[in-house]
Amino acid sequence: KMEDEVKQFKIAAWTAWVMGIDIGEVLNKADAKFLTEDYLPKIQAPALILHSDDDLIVPSYLGERLFNTTIKNGKTNIDLFRFGEEHRLRHRYIYRAPGIETILEDFVKKTIGFQNTNLTLEVDTESRGTFGHL
Repeated sequence: KMEDEVKQFKIAAWTAWVMGIDIGEVLNKADAKFLTEDYLPKIQAPALILHSDDDLIVPSYLGERLFNTTIKNGKTNIDLFRFGEEHRLRHRYIYRAPGIETILEDFVKKTIGFQNTNLTLEVDTESRGTFGHL
């Protein structure tokens, strides 16, 4: 959830404290929400969560909570990969994670397998275009 993420971001939390602002109230007024926990379980396609344990912007426990909540709500084709602090990936450098190429290749294969199993193609004879339905 957006409020959890913002509260964990030290500069935002400090700024809110100094200004006497209730982060949750401000986010509600702005209609700013991360509803990933609500929507992710409804997505049929495979999902992948990558997280670094030394991420100072979005703490890794939030990624783990998203994963666990999604599983609890019935989604089974989801994977979580956490990378230890020793890799120094922080929030921006997940693309440098050890084994990331293999992780992404495997995810792409799962996604293509899902698409081939669950996607039907129809041809629009007037425009000669092809589109898919899930």
